[in-house]
Amino acid sequence: MVRAFLGLALVVARLAAAYPRTCATARTRGLSCADHNVTTRDGYVLETHTVWNARVASPARVVVLQHGLIDSSETWVANYGGESLARQLADDGWLVYLANSRGRPPYRHATLGPDDAAFWAFSWDEMAALDSVLWRRRFSREFDRGNEENS
Repeated sequence: MVRAFLGLALVVARLAAAYPRTCATARTRGLSCADHNVTTRDGYVLETHTVWNARVASPARVVVLQHGLIDSSETWVANYGGESLARQLADDGWLVYLANSRGRPPYRHATLGPDDAAFWAFSWDEMAALDSVLWRRRFSREFDRGNEENS
């Protein structure tokens, strides 16, 4: 079972290279976008993105969007027109951060590659505890400030 999953994961990893990156898609939808790499405590390098509408004055609010299972940050910018959530938020003056979890392209780690079985040896709990904590730590001040302003 594990061997079959690893084989499938490698096929998906190779196919993912053919798909556009989140920022490329966002730009075709009229948004400004920047790529960022963040490294988890256990060495996974996650590609994340910042999206904003350049026609809107400096964004005053920050929001982080995290994709669901078997998905990627591109889901937040994939729809055309004003139909994507990232676009709607950016148009309303939000600075939108699009997070990715480990196991999403591009597949990078400080010491492992996607061909290593150990690269794929992580749990849902590790994804929740180690991947999302990066965002909570980075933006806790902004969230706290926003909560103070809204109370």
